[in-house]
Amino acid sequence: MQNPFAYSDDNKRYHTLHYHLRHRYGGRVFKVPLNAGFTCPNMDGTKGVGGCTYCSSQGSGDFAGDPSHSLARQFEEQKAILHQKWPKAQYIPYFQARTNTYAPVEILRERFEPVLKFPGVVGLAIATRADCLPDEVCGYL
Repeated sequence: MQNPFAYSDDNKRYHTLHYHLRHRYGGRVFKVPLNAGFTCPNMDGTKGVGGCTYCSSQGSGDFAGDPSHSLARQFEEQKAILHQKWPKAQYIPYFQARTNTYAPVEILRERFEPVLKFPGVVGLAIATRADCLPDEVCGYL
């Protein structure tokens, strides 16, 4: 049966990110979960303590890398695991654990920009909260 839907390779009625990335970059692209050691206002006492309903005790980073390792090491470790399933993929580093814009722009720059230079990286994904996007962070992003 022919696929009746434009912008779909798997009969979905909508344009998926998977479809877009595959067609833009010529193959599989997967997120590489990272833990940059950020916190959040519901963990540091600014707005609450102990986290919120969105995060586990790991701060929503249950599958992210070990924060005691450098981001480069985490990237390589996580990439190796995912390459077992998709050996010829490209990557989107995914700052997953906690609120990854809850820091001054200088710190965000130190953490985000180096990973964009890793071989095979085609983008960046950043988990955050809407109330942790001040104008200066939005301007940087």
